[in-house]
Amino acid sequence: GNVGIGTTTPAAKLDTADLLNAGIVRPLIVRNLATTGNGGGSGVGIRFISHGAIVAGAIDAVNDLSGQTSLRFSTFTGEKMRISSTDGNVGIGTATPGAKLHVKGSAIVEGSYLKIPVVTADPANTQDGMLWYNSAEGAFKCKVKGVIKKFSLQ
Repeated sequence: GNVGIGTTTPAAKLDTADLLNAGIVRPLIVRNLATTGNGGGSGVGIRFISHGAIVAGAIDAVNDLSGQTSLRFSTFTGEKMRISSTDGNVGIGTATPGAKLHVKGSAIVEGSYLKIPVVTADPANTQDGMLWYNSAEGAFKCKVKGVIKKFSLQ
């Protein structure tokens, strides 16, 4: 049978409902009341189990080594994405995102365009693979094997 919390007509195995005129409805709260274990992965989460005891996926709030809590998304093969609580950075394929969007591996961008930063001076901390447009020089630039290359589209 189905179990309902806040409803007399549950539509699933566990159906929670709440009526709030303002604010966010949070019908499920998961807590870890432990007072020790901070750092390196303690926290709370939701596991998605299939075919007996196989963990098909998970969403976890985990403490990193600095004591900050990040949100980690995993499949049965391990962590796939993380949202850092310290700066809001999103990492895909990395647990330590170093930018607002940090993709470790290949990425495909579909849509109308890919926005490239326009600057009036070259960035101070360039890394191999970076691409930018220097409006003062009227040229695209990129860093390859430690050398900044300049090119234009003519």
